[in-house]
Parts: sequence; C-alpha cells; structure tokens
Amino acid sequence: MNKYSRFKDYMRHSFIQYAIILISFVFILFITSMIINFKLSSIQTNKSGNRKVSDFFQQQYDIYYENTKKLSQNKIIKDFIGSGKNRKEAFTLLYNFSNGQDIKSNFIIFDADKNIKATNLYESNTLISANSTEIRDIINRINEEKDEVLATINKTQYHNGQRSDYAFAKCIADKDGIIGYLMLQLRDSDINNFVINTDADIISINDRFDNVIYSNNNNLIDSAGKFNPDINSNNITKLNEKSYYTNINNKLPNNIRIITMSSIAVQQQMLIFGVIIICIIGFFVIILVSFLANKMTNKNINAIDTLLEAIDKCASENLEYRISLDTFEEFKILYNKFNNMITKVQYLIDKNKEISERKRIMEIKHLEGQLNPHFVFNVLETLRYEILLNPEEASKMLVSFAKLMRYSINYGSSEVELQTDIEYVNNYLMLQKIRYNNRLEYYIHVDKKLMLCKIPKLIIQPIVENSLVHGMKDSAQLIINVRGEIVENRIEISIEDNGKGIQRNDMEKLLNILNDEYAMPEHIGLYNVNRAIKLMYGEDYGLNIYSKYDSGTKIILKIPIIAGDGDV
Repeated sequence: MNKYSRFKDYMRHSFIQYAIILISFVFILFITSMIINFKLSSIQTNKSGNRKVSDFFQQQYDIYYENTKKLSQNKIIKDFIGSGKNRKEAFTLLYNFSNGQDIKSNFIIFDADKNIKATNLYESNTLISANSTEIRDIINRINEEKDEVLATINKTQYHNGQRSDYAFAKCIADKDGIIGYLMLQLRDSDINNFVINTDADIISINDRFDNVIYSNNNNLIDSAGKFNPDINSNNITKLNEKSYYTNINNKLPNNIRIITMSSIAVQQQMLIFGVIIICIIGFFVIILVSFLANKMTNKNINAIDTLLEAIDKCASENLEYRISLDTFEEFKILYNKFNNMITKVQYLIDKNKEISERKRIMEIKHLEGQLNPHFVFNVLETLRYEILLNPEEASKMLVSFAKLMRYSINYGSSEVELQTDIEYVNNYLMLQKIRYNNRLEYYIHVDKKLMLCKIPKLIIQPIVENSLVHGMKDSAQLIINVRGEIVENRIEISIEDNGKGIQRNDMEKLLNILNDEYAMPEHIGLYNVNRAIKLMYGEDYGLNIYSKYDSGTKIILKIPIIAGDGDV
C-alpha cells in the first residue's frame, strides 16, 4: 500500500509539474509575442513614418530653399518690382512654382518700402499680411543677411486654407542695392494632407528651439507655441495620461526636428489583461490537473479486472482501449505486450486514415492559398503603371480593387454562393475594362435558379484571368462570354473567348498536366482550379477545355449542384 501511495503522489506531482511548465511556456510565449508585436507595430512603424515625413519635409525644404534664391534673382521679377513690367509673367512664374510643389505656398513680393506688390493671398489675408509685425521682423532680419535665404517660423494667422507656420524669405537686389523682398510661406493644409497618410498617431515638426512649426495634435503645444511633453530615456512620452513611443530625427537642415509619436496604450492594456488571464487560467488548470491525477491513478489499482476488461473490449473490436501500466511486477510483461500489439494495429489503421485525410486537406488549403493572392499581384502591377500614366483612371481602379478585396475579407469560407462569385468576376472584368477600354468586351449570362448554389470560392476568376492574359496577346478586341446553366443534373460554367486559341501540341501537353495529380506546372491557374474541384467533389467533376488555334478557347467547369439558401 505504501508503494501505491508513493506512486499516486508521484503521478499527481508530475502532472502538476508539467502543468506549471506548460503555463510558464505559454507565459513566456505571450511576453515574447507582445515584445515582437511592440517592435513591429509601434517601433518599426513609428520609425518608418518618421523617415517618410523627414524625407518629404527635407525634399520640400531643399526645393524651396534653392528656388527662393533663384526666384529672387530672376530678371522677370526684378523688372516687375523696378518698373512694373512683366507683371503677368511674374505672377505666372510664381503661381506655377507654388502650385507645382507637394506643399503649396503663399507668395508675397514686397517693394523696397515693404509694401506688397504681388501675392496669391486672399484679400483679407493680404490685409493681415500687410499689418503683420512678424512679417516686418522677418524682412528686417533678411536685410541684415541680404545674400542668404532665411528659413524661419511664421505664425501669421491667415484664414480660408492659407494658414502658414513656416516661411522662406530673401532680398531682391540689383546693382544699386535692395529693391524688394520675396517671401514663400508653406501652407499647413498641404503638410496635413501628407501627414494623414503616415503611420504615426502624432507628428510634430519643430525648430531648434522647440517652437512648433506643425503638429496634428494641439495638446502637445504650450501657450508659448513650444513642444511641451517630456521624453524619457526609453523614448516613451506621456500625454493626457496615455503613453506614446516617440522617435526624433534632428538631422534636417536648419536644425529642424521631426517628432513622431505612436500610442502604446493598447499594447499595455493587452499585456496587463493577458498576464491576468494566464494567471487565472493557470490557477484553475493546476487544480484541475491535481484532481484528474488522483482519478487517473485510482483507475490503475485493480490489475486483474483491468486486464480482463481489456481482453473483453478487444474481443468486441474496440481497438481504442488501452491498459495503463501498473506497478505490479507480474502483470508488466502481459500489459506491455498487449498494449504494443494493439498499438501497432491501431497505429497502422490511424496512419492510413491520417495520411489520406491530411493529403486531401493540405492540398485543398495549399491550392486555396495560391488562388487567393493570384489576382492581387496582377492588379497591383496594373495600378503601378496607371498611377504614372493616368491618375484618374488609377483612382477608379483602386475603388474597384477595394471591392474585390472586401469580398476576400467578408467571405472566409471555402464555399460561397454562385451569385457572390459572379459578382466578384463582374467587378474584376469591370476593372480590366477600365484598363483595356475598347479592347475588351464581356458578357455574363447565368441561370437565376443557380445563383444560390454553393461553389468553391474564387474558382471562376482564375479562368477568366487566363482568358484575358492569353487572349489579349494577339487580339485587337477580346470578347469574353461567361455562362452558367444546368446540364445533366450538374452546374456547368463556361468561359469562352475569341482569342488566338491553343495549338494542338500545346493542347495535348496542357491536358496531360491537368490529369496528373503530382504535376508541378509553371503556370498553376487552370491546374489549381481543376485539382480543387476534383479534390472537393470527386473525379467526375473538374475542367473541360476546347480550343482550336485561331478560333478561340472555351473552358467548362463541371460542379455538383449544392443548394444554398434556395432550391434549384
């Protein structure tokens, strides 16, 4: 009995020990994942956003600095100030420069008496500028260094979208001395438009004295217009009781500093919540394991009954039953041999079942993984060129592309209703129609009775894409017809085009590849569709391809009728 008690205690202590190890492993894994998440979502994203803003602002700074100097030396502008000639040309020159930059500017030309000669400011803002002591101070400063461009903060409070917090100024001089002044004021609205698309919660652009040039959050600006929060040694900043990871770039010209701040409040809450949950679960797991250890140990007391019960169960073809090893020496040999024999039999049966099932599931998942991104890369490549050549069309394409991506997000299952996939194909062809214009025509005719039937997700689009890719190569105008109907108690979806078609030798090679389940073709679109259908529904279903060179191609998908929310 003492031996049994020691075994029971050993089993209970072992289970509890393993449970603690498992909980500790989960805890370490959780902390590690939180650290990785913090680095990726906060630190790296913040640094990337900081680089983006820094590069953008430095580029604009360099452009304005150099062009302020060039414009102040331009003969057209000098003639306009000196004699009033070339007024239209001077305005055009300044307008074209201002409107041609990512950050547009307010330009002001003053004569030698500091009166405004020309500006693109609204009338009300022109009056504000004329009476601004801050602008007068800037002019006085450039009088002292008339050969240099002055880049400085300018807090003149304009209205109607012309607000500016930073300006470039330079004297305009001829051989007789200073004849006027040129000032270019960067508009805050254009800086803000760029910052909106940057991966950082708060962005501040400061000068070397921490005067804020621009910020998308006024809470960090004190009453003197300076950057207020304190940044600790770990680059963490507290603002309104929230913590932010902060990155500073002070390597820009004129000692300008770019500060980006990303909130880490969510990560902190997740960490605290996760630790509490793991501790609670760990406590209950240890109690449960202790209870189960006692019960499992008690089951091994009666050795003879256990052996007889095992023999009876095996005689009744219950191969799932196993005998737990006992501490009684006389039964160890019988138990081991019996367990080994049954284990080997069950192992062989389970292994065959597992191999078949895993092969089927892995192939389907692998094919789905290849089908989902197949179209994405092609559309992104098209968008890349359209953005360069035709931004307006690119915008339309991006809206259509967003609808297609929403389909992938909202319908995560492997099967969808036919009407859902048809709508996806229609959006896809509309997108391509924008790209190819009159070179592409398409028609979709599907029996309404089929619309609620279930089909594999994204099974039609790769075939339509295949027709588009290969049909466009040698066709002045490609026509694609998509049809869906019931034929011999199954769904048949045909995709037909008037492209070049497939030569006989190539057709034979293609059919051989489609029929080979172990093939690894270079172009996997049709092969994946065919394999997915066969794996899901059997060998009686799949693709049929009909093509004649110079006469086009027709591909038919054969799928069983699987009713959705309605009857067929």
